[in-house]
Amino acid sequence: MRGLVNDPAATFLHVQLTGDSSTGQTCGDITAKIGAFTKGARFIVYIDNTVGPFVEPGMGQSMSQADFDWAWDERLPQRGI
Repeated sequence: MRGLVNDPAATFLHVQLTGDSSTGQTCGDITAKIGAFTKGARFIVYIDNTVGPFVEPGMGQSMSQADFDWAWDERLPQRGI
């Protein structure tokens, strides 16, 4: 994730794991320095690496906000926060 947002000092909050060690996802919030600004966004990493990782648009991700929101809502129903 730090490489995806191009900030080796990026920090993570509210990280959770759903599923299991072969088909699960980890998700949460990432804070990274983008240019002169510090921004926060949500992220999703699929443990089996079939897709992703994904971070919300605005941090260098080409995925649309609508597609990210769909993945967040549909694929992470047990998140609970």
